[in-house]
Amino acid sequence: MVAKSRVMKKKMSAGDLRSAFLQAFEDLNPDNGREHLVAWGRRNPTHFYQMMTKLLPREVKAQFEHKGAGDLSRDELLGMLNEPSVIAD
Repeated sequence: MVAKSRVMKKKMSAGDLRSAFLQAFEDLNPDNGREHLVAWGRRNPTHFYQMMTKLLPREVKAQFEHKGAGDLSRDELLGMLNEPSVIAD
């Protein structure tokens, strides 16, 4: 009877898995890193865009400064009149 040897395998952490996936992606795409992704995206546009939405940030933080008309100079107000409108008609 031959004894079976047990090899203990280390479980991959999420970080290890991510690193391995990125390394495999680089190995598949040595030139510019996206040939296979572009080809796959063309064959599977629905899945490509679904994956893309998961990669985009879920929240955008932005700061806005609002000036009332009384806070703007005459030249600033005239400049606004000459700018193209961002409101759709």
